[in-house]
Parts: sequence; structure tokens; C-alpha cells
Amino acid sequence: MLTDLTVYVPASPTQLIASASGIVAHTPPPAAERVTVYYEGDIYRPTLPVDFADRVDRAAGRLLESYPTVARASLPVDSLIAVADYDAANGVVHPYDDALAAMIDWTGAATPDELGLVTHSNGYHTRLHEFTAASASSNPATARYAQGQLARLQANRASLAR
Repeated sequence: MLTDLTVYVPASPTQLIASASGIVAHTPPPAAERVTVYYEGDIYRPTLPVDFADRVDRAAGRLLESYPTVARASLPVDSLIAVADYDAANGVVHPYDDALAAMIDWTGAATPDELGLVTHSNGYHTRLHEFTAASASSNPATARYAQGQLARLQANRASLAR
């Protein structure tokens, strides 16, 4: 099921967000002048094979879980190009037909087939595993935090499935 998540690319080059980053936000109302985007450039783990959808999924996970991060910005709506919808429940980027060229330019993909529009392993499952393991921690603060995050993750997943 599609959510109200929109995938963006910058309308012009930016130094704030690394090239090929997955940029996502809740779809803003039509009259909005600014939108809060979350992004993932995978700049700290560049050796892992990550496609565009994987970066979008990580950014969407932060947005949906209200995760504290510096990879968030409030930007003018006209500084962004909406290029796709993101189905967070299934880890799929659904590009708009007229936006493929902008996505290819932003990601550096040679063809639409190289964009990587489906996550390799939906971030939900990775976070579920991590929080489940941490919830059994012998450190009470870590266990309590992980249990709270696990409950939020499961609630968010349930709301996406509706």
C-alpha cells in the first residue's frame, strides 16, 4: 500500500545533501512553501552495496519513526523535484514517468534499470531484528529503549498496512 511519502531530488546542485542520496518527505499540502525532508547518502558506509531504494528506505525509516538525525532539513518546496512515491511497507520506489531523467541525473545511473527501485532487504526487517535483540539487553536502559522502539516500529508497520 502506498503511503503519503514522496521521493525528491534537488532542482539544482546542493552542498547540503550528498549526490545520489535518497530524499523523502510526507507529501506536503498544495500551498506549502517548505517541506521537511529526511535523506540518506550512505556516506559513512560507502563499501556496502546500496541502491537508491535502500537509501530512500533508510531516510523513510527515520521519518516514520521520528528518529533524531542531522540528515533532515526544511527546504523550500520549489528547490525540490518530486520524482516518485515511496511504498514503505514493501520497500518500493514508484517513479513518476516524467521524472525518470531527473532521477537518473541525481543518482548517476546509466539507465532506468540501474536505478535500484526495490530495497535489497527492507529496512523494517533490519530494524526489527536489531531492536528485538537489543530489547533482551542486560542493560535496563538499553532494553527499555529498544522495547519502546520495537513497539513504535510495529505500530508504524501496522498503520502502513491499513
